Amino acid sequence: MIQPSDAGFSALFHAHPVPMWVYDLETLRFVAVNAAAIVHYGYSEAEFLAMTIRDIRLPEDLARLDANLRQPQVPSIEKSGIWRHVTKDGTRIQVEITSHPLWFNERSCRFVLAHDVTERLLAQDKIMRLSRIYAVSSGVNAAIARIHTRDALFDEVCRIAVQVGAFKTAWIGVFEPDALDGRVAAWCGGDRRSVDRVRLTLRADSIDSARPACVAAREARTVICNDVSTDPGLAPVAGDMLEDDHRAVAALPLAPAGRVDAVMVFIADTAGFFDAEELKLLDDLVGDLNFALQFIDNKERLSYLAYYDVLTGLANARLFEDRLGQFIHSAQAGHHVGVILVNIDRFTQFNDALGRHMGDALLKQVAQRLDEALPGGASLARTGGATFAIAIAELTQDADLEHIVDGRVLATINQHFRLGPHEARVQARAGLALFPRDGSDAERLIKHAEAALQSAKRLGQPYL
Repeated sequence: MIQPSDAGFSALFHAHPVPMWVYDLETLRFVAVNAAAIVHYGYSEAEFLAMTIRDIRLPEDLARLDANLRQPQVPSIEKSGIWRHVTKDGTRIQVEITSHPLWFNERSCRFVLAHDVTERLLAQDKIMRLSRIYAVSSGVNAAIARIHTRDALFDEVCRIAVQVGAFKTAWIGVFEPDALDGRVAAWCGGDRRSVDRVRLTLRADSIDSARPACVAAREARTVICNDVSTDPGLAPVAGDMLEDDHRAVAALPLAPAGRVDAVMVFIADTAGFFDAEELKLLDDLVGDLNFALQFIDNKERLSYLAYYDVLTGLANARLFEDRLGQFIHSAQAGHHVGVILVNIDRFTQFNDALGRHMGDALLKQVAQRLDEALPGGASLARTGGATFAIAIAELTQDADLEHIVDGRVLATINQHFRLGPHEARVQARAGLALFPRDGSDAERLIKHAEAALQSAKRLGQPYL
């Protein structure tokens, strides 16, 4: 054990800018504290010396402390990780503890350095949460490109929000035209009981009218509640919400035609979850969904054909370029966006031999198989003839794109297809492009992939 000289240890101890203390291993009482600890925790020196180390812990952490104290004392520097402490005014902080046993005033003690890492952990948590929201936005945009029905899109949005965005629960409620009461159309996360408790209404005199979703729908505005337990407007329903561990709620109205006909709700189990940056991303997501819903609700066939391929139901070249642009715009530093153009060899001869209806059947099967084989978040399109286009976001290296085209795309197409009484084996080739290496915008990336596809055909390579 350390046995410091009184003068040297005292000078270093009291002048150090990080909170430090010494406590008795038998009584757990503080026997010395430095000036930084007094300032940081708000206790006077006399108050500290009348306390034990248990007094600055949260009650729910005492079992962990007791277990730690029962461990054999090792005569070396120990890093015991992150601990939650509470200051005199009740503020909870997170501290990184480094300690060492020592003799102090002829007693077995422990010297502790407590580095406050609260702000650092909050910043890390914020980065992680924003990354999840970016991933949600990317996933939803990909879903928008391939899902053409409102209910299916709602289901996928909720699934992505929970499984990718780490929300506790996500649900979407809808209102029929001229109806005052709505219903939950899609949900994910939590149990069915919490969904059954939802009462979605536009009636201002209802006991449920204070719920964030009801206010958002009634007043056509985003409603944020970052602490369900303290929001006075939620007092009538807070009990039910807290019982379901709903600590923070964001309710965002969807109004694709200028009138709110749906509301999207994200629920977190941590108070203070939604900050300004996160809400900006969620507002962008609402804009994308409003566009998708307006598109889905448009009854005119020409509008549908402007963005989708009527044969396969996939996005067409125009929508693909738009979605690729969104992937590029959302790309984070160090991540790449990949483009794959894949073309079926000798498709014209296939059509001539078996007839156009068999060629159409083949294209439908290829589209279905690609859609099932591609990783989540990919955007798939048919851009003309026997050519399909794929955009993939958040790639970390060149090899990721080659692995996908070789192991998923070409492996999916280069096999047998059953077409009525016929069986056909086809072969495809692909051209690749990678943002930002091969271009800074969607148009350049597509042109680069087209050139690579032509080179692959000319050289007889599976892809270039």
